[in-house]
Amino acid sequence: MNNSKPSILLSIKPIYAALILSGRKTIELRKTFSKEFVNFRIYLYSTYPVRKIVGSVDIKSVESVSIDEISANYIEKACVDEKTLYDYFKNNKTGIIIEVENPLEFRKPIELAQLRKMKHLPHNSHRKIHMNDEFEYFLTKIYSENLKHLNSKAIR
Repeated sequence: MNNSKPSILLSIKPIYAALILSGRKTIELRKTFSKEFVNFRIYLYSTYPVRKIVGSVDIKSVESVSIDEISANYIEKACVDEKTLYDYFKNNKTGIIIEVENPLEFRKPIELAQLRKMKHLPHNSHRKIHMNDEFEYFLTKIYSENLKHLNSKAIR
C-alpha cells in the first residue's frame, strides 16, 4: 500500500502536538495558511524543548473565519481558552481553522539532528514537502511503519 500523500511540516508547541495526537484537539489555529493544503498530511514538528517530528495528522478542511466565530464555535476543539485565542490573534479580525483527522503518533520520533543531516530544518510555521524527494520518501516510510504497527496492535 502506498501511503504517500502531499504533505507539510508544521511547527507546533509540544502541548498542542500532544493534544492533536491524542485526538482531543481536532482544530489547529493559524494566522495564515493556504486552502491548497486540504487533504495534505501534516508532519508535526514539536518545538522546544522536544524538537522532534512526533507524528502526523491529515487535513480535512481549511477555512478562514472571524475570531468571534472561532470563539463561539471552535474554541473547545482547538483546546485553547479565550485569553490565549485573543492574545494569539491580536489585531486580526479573522483566523484560519485547520480541521484535522487520523492522528498517528510515531513510536520513535524523528530527532532534530536527523532532520539537520537531511537538510530539512523546520520553519517557524510550516513548509511544503516536495513530492518524490528523499525527505518525502523518508517521512512516508516512517508513517507506513507506524501505521503498520498501529494496525497490528488493533488486530490483537
